[in-house]
Order: sequence, then structure tokens, then C-alpha cells
Amino acid sequence: MVKTNGGYLILGRHAESERNDTKRNHGFFVSRKERDKLMGAPDHLIPLTPLGKEQAQHMGGVLRERFPVPTQITHSGYRRTIETTHGILAAYTSREYDQVYVTWSHLIRERHAGYGFEMLDVEADIYFPWLQRYWKTWKNMFATPPGGESIITTADREVSFLQALEARFRADPTRTEFVIGHGIGHHALRFLIEKWTYVEADEHYKQGPLPNCGMVAYKYLPHQGFVKTDESGA
Repeated sequence: MVKTNGGYLILGRHAESERNDTKRNHGFFVSRKERDKLMGAPDHLIPLTPLGKEQAQHMGGVLRERFPVPTQITHSGYRRTIETTHGILAAYTSREYDQVYVTWSHLIRERHAGYGFEMLDVEADIYFPWLQRYWKTWKNMFATPPGGESIITTADREVSFLQALEARFRADPTRTEFVIGHGIGHHALRFLIEKWTYVEADEHYKQGPLPNCGMVAYKYLPHQGFVKTDESGA
């Protein structure tokens, strides 16, 4: 049943991308054959797989059934979030579609993976032999991929995005917004919204990022801010 009273913020991860399908949660590429499929493709241009496009449309149906028509949808500007947003909107009528303001923000882009973006496991062991020991010492929130960003640095740039988001809800507590982003990017945003400690953030990280098309729902309460109500896959 559609909720009509508004005041919801939904963080949604993009649907399955070609890189998700190829890497299957490995930190680096396992084989040259896998890497060759995506060699030379920058992260912001990675598209969805055919399955991912189906997932996005299903996600749209779930969102339309459970939440009011969104006032605004913000994606990261990466191709996979743009295509996910298109799939979500396909579930709405043309009249509903016309009510939605769609925009993007560079502040919620995925964490920069650094120099290891196209590396094989064996190459990482050769060129960064200290990396695993370093990661175990500094843990997931603070450890920085060589040439890339840590999760805490990702959170630093998302602070201003969250402040603007909170200001819109203070001005209109009845609005509903969807934010379509990335696994690590949303982990950093949740760290800010849910006010995790560093230890709590690391524990959540061990459980893995949101799955493709996974969602976290918050209800906006004027005197409390965003209060988590649900977390699920689409």
C-alpha cells in the first residue's frame, strides 16, 4: 500500500553493473580474462548489465508500492546510477513522473579506488606487498587505497550533501527523496546519518555493502532528524 504522508528519505544502491558482474566483490581482478572485459573503462562510465536493468525496474515497482511519489531523486552522475534512476522512473505513470525533480550530485560519487582500479590480485601483491597488513591495522574506515580515498574522506565530502538534504526536509517535512548511489558511498553517508562510531562503522562494513538495488529507508522527524525504519534488498 502506498504511503501518502511523506517525510521519507530512501538511500538506494544502483543495480548490477558490468563491474559488479565481473569482479563479484573481489578487491582486485582475479584473472586477466576478467580484467580485459573492462580494461580502459573509467568507473563513472560503467553501465548496468541486462539483469541490472531488470533489477532497476523491479526496484521502481517496490518503491512506488511502498512510498509516496518522490519529490526529488538525486543520483551520483555515474552511468550506472543514471540507468538505475531511469529504471525506477519507468514504474511510475507519466503524471507521477512529471512530479519528480531529477538531479545529480558529484558529492555522492563512489569512493575513488586509486591506482589498483585495474590491477590483478597478483599485481597488487607485487606492487603493494604491505597493503594487507596496513589495511588490518587501520581498518576499513581509515585505510586508504593507494592513490584513492578512504571511507572517512568520502564521508567528509558528503557532509555538505547531507546538510543540504536536511535543509530541504526542514523546509518541507512532507517531502520524499530517493538518493541513488554506491555501496561505499552510501556506507559513508549512513555513517553520518545514523551517527555510527568508528567501531560501529567497521562492524557494519564487515557485513558487506548494500546489495545491488538494496535500500535503507528513513522517516524524517522534525525534532530528531532521519530515523531509520527499514533496510532491505529490492
